[in-house]
Amino acid sequence: MESGLAREAMFWLDMQSLLHGTRSVHRGETRTQPYGRVPGEGAAAVALTASIEPGTGWARLLGTGIADEPAIHASGDVCIGAGLSRAARDAIDLAASYGPDPIGSIMADLNGEPYRADQFGFTAMRLSRRLAPQWRRSVPALASGDLNAASSVAHVALAAYAARSQPGSSPQLILASSDDPLRAAAVVGAFDLIPKLQEACA
Repeated sequence: MESGLAREAMFWLDMQSLLHGTRSVHRGETRTQPYGRVPGEGAAAVALTASIEPGTGWARLLGTGIADEPAIHASGDVCIGAGLSRAARDAIDLAASYGPDPIGSIMADLNGEPYRADQFGFTAMRLSRRLAPQWRRSVPALASGDLNAASSVAHVALAAYAARSQPGSSPQLILASSDDPLRAAAVVGAFDLIPKLQEACA
């Protein structure tokens, strides 16, 4: 459970110039910030099990990765997604051991900040050879606002639900950022796309 709507959180976002719609004075004129984070609040939960029996879960967690991003927002440097790319590659490499299916969609925690847009663009470009030709991008924050610490768990839950609802769908890559250097990625896939797990259940 997380909320970005508390007074302290809103104040911090405003002081960091991260909040969408804030007003600031520039060269004697008041300007409205056209970009920035739209805070939200929400809760999510994911239950993990070691079972590989069909019907015991919505989806399979095929790979994960973590890394540090050298250029965070507070540094003022342009973020080229080095840490997020490394985390994503590690997750995709682990997922590849279960099958060769390319990533069909990316669920990103884009939230209106130009910094994260830069990070995502560079990361997607680096991963292009690992993605399906018609891969899709999903941005849950457009509907929920930025869920802060709950975002990653909520996105894994959404990806698992999609895998359960659409049997045979391609694996999904979930990308996660933070205001600190930590970056993470996970690959979620439907059970029927994982031949090695199916063989183990036979």
